[in-house]
Amino acid sequence: MKAKTFTRSIQFLIVTMLSIMAFFRGPHSQWLIIGAVGIWALFILTTYAITGSKSIKEKVAKLIANRPKRPKRKAKSFIVPEIADPPEKILLRHVNCRITDKLKSAYPDATWEWCEETPVKLAAKGGTGRIKTTETGEYNYADVTIDQYARIKFNMMKIVSLDDAVTSEGTAAPAKPEAEPVVDVEVWYDLMGRDVLQELITELNAHGHSFLIIKELGEVCVMDGEGKETKLEELENLPKKKWWSELAKVFCDNGLKPSVEEDRIILSW
Repeated sequence: MKAKTFTRSIQFLIVTMLSIMAFFRGPHSQWLIIGAVGIWALFILTTYAITGSKSIKEKVAKLIANRPKRPKRKAKSFIVPEIADPPEKILLRHVNCRITDKLKSAYPDATWEWCEETPVKLAAKGGTGRIKTTETGEYNYADVTIDQYARIKFNMMKIVSLDDAVTSEGTAAPAKPEAEPVVDVEVWYDLMGRDVLQELITELNAHGHSFLIIKELGEVCVMDGEGKETKLEELENLPKKKWWSELAKVFCDNGLKPSVEEDRIILSW
């Protein structure tokens, strides 16, 4: 509150009190004087509150205006890295890695290369293409098939010229007993067992069957209600009995329920 305003209010209060004392007598004058003082006090408090709040707001505004401004940070723009290779080439690289993994699971030292001129199309659209292999035992080529579900199948083969074949037959040395090769049951299932069993199981399940029987020589049979077995199919190169425990693990990994017996595997689903 300004001093000038306060002085004028005091003067106005004194003049008012003198006027009341001059024109009014008795107890009424006292109440009028008390009322005038109360009104004056209310005026002083109201004026002080208004001017005080204005001064506080002005001080706050000055503090805000005078505070040091923080330098604006520039937002870092995220740059999406560009891939130099086209998607088809990346897909082919992925297919190549899968082919290598499958070959090395059976032949750890195997290497290979495409015989196709455009393997990119094969990787993108599927189909069958030929590869040349080394360090793969007696085989030197393979037909690789990529189906509609992106599964990869192998057909290993050996290709020689006619002259080499005739020469090798004419000069064939007595065969030496060879050590029994190690069987990778997972590769056998992927290459030879999966498609046959999946097709049979789908058909049998549709007819109410819940299991089939795989015999030692690869015969796949189904048993009717009278206990009679009927041969449905034959699995090529079924691993021998000593590998059946590992083969049972592969069946389990593919959602089947194998039960290994002495001369057969009962496969439930």
